[in-house]
Amino acid sequence: MTLREKNEYSDLEAANQKLRQEILECKKIEQELRKSEEKYRSFVESTDDSIYMVDWDCNYLYVNPKHMSRLGIGNYHGRGYGDCHFSSESDNFKQSVRRVYETGKTEQHEHEYRGKWFLRSLSPLKNPETKKVVAVTVLSTDITARKKAEEIHNENEDSLLRTDQNLSL
Repeated sequence: MTLREKNEYSDLEAANQKLRQEILECKKIEQELRKSEEKYRSFVESTDDSIYMVDWDCNYLYVNPKHMSRLGIGNYHGRGYGDCHFSSESDNFKQSVRRVYETGKTEQHEHEYRGKWFLRSLSPLKNPETKKVVAVTVLSTDITARKKAEEIHNENEDSLLRTDQNLSL
């Protein structure tokens, strides 16, 4: 083997070693990403809140199991918000989604669905490079118990006011 061939072989060995190291680093990063994804998936799928993501036209991009259960659906692929809700509610939701797309700001509001009350937060999901809104993430929390407590509180307050008024007469 000539000196030139030995140098070429040595260079190839060094390049191979570098590639092996890069492959090991990539595998390690991939494993860490997988663990991170599992952790966040577990978080999103185990919560008692509805979490879902919609596009500009309010088509579902993601729906967690809790929301699928609330909607009574087994699969969200190819479905839109309007497929699962009354048209008046769908129109209000679509307006909120469009505002979030246009302003890039989170919105919150309460709404009633099937006799229950929910606090719904709509947040923009932005492309990190362009900062343009690419989807809206929705977190919907059941606040029925709180609404009932507020109702009882207001009734009690009204009753006390009427009692005070009667006593002052």
